[in-house]
Amino acid sequence: MFRLPLALAALCLVAAVWHPVAATAHGVGSRELDPGAARAMVFLYADGDPMAFAQVQVTAPDGTVHQNARTDGRGGFAFLPSGSGVWRVAAHDGQGHRAEREVAVAPASATGAAGGPTPATGVSNPAAGGAGDVAGHPGQGAPVGQAGQAGRSGQPKALGPSGPAAVSAQAASRAGVGPSWRDVALGLSLLANLVLAAACLRHRGR
Repeated sequence: MFRLPLALAALCLVAAVWHPVAATAHGVGSRELDPGAARAMVFLYADGDPMAFAQVQVTAPDGTVHQNARTDGRGGFAFLPSGSGVWRVAAHDGQGHRAEREVAVAPASATGAAGGPTPATGVSNPAAGGAGDVAGHPGQGAPVGQAGQAGRSGQPKALGPSGPAAVSAQAASRAGVGPSWRDVALGLSLLANLVLAAACLRHRGR
């Protein structure tokens, strides 16, 4: 008579304990896409889920903060370095997960044929006072209308859908969509709690 409620209670206990531990062990990583004048990358969790809208900080080779922005909805991010050297790109989601990547930029990659940064489409200027993403949505920064002005400003830029960031979004989309196994476990736990509560109420009614 009491075997079903006890089994449901045990299932709830296992789900409640298992789910937080799995979430705590959620690792992160990143990979750089085809390098060019603009450096595009994607930040992912260990299970392939994208680090969507994570905060990103780009540090120049001299140690100064060059840009503060966010990843897009699929974990993609791109920036246009203004000089050669080793750049550091760090992303964190505010929940204890942090991934950092070093990007080596050669002198030929940092400047175009005319001596300035290579222009990119869909350019915004998030470093002027706001956050931007690879979809070309600026934060508080003003959009840069011409590539020449962007080259003179020396500020990093987020790329529009036609730039390397589009490849980043396509790569991140292969990470998989739909509920993960943690969501399924949580749903089973909630369902078991409802069934257990109903069984207890029915037992009291007798």
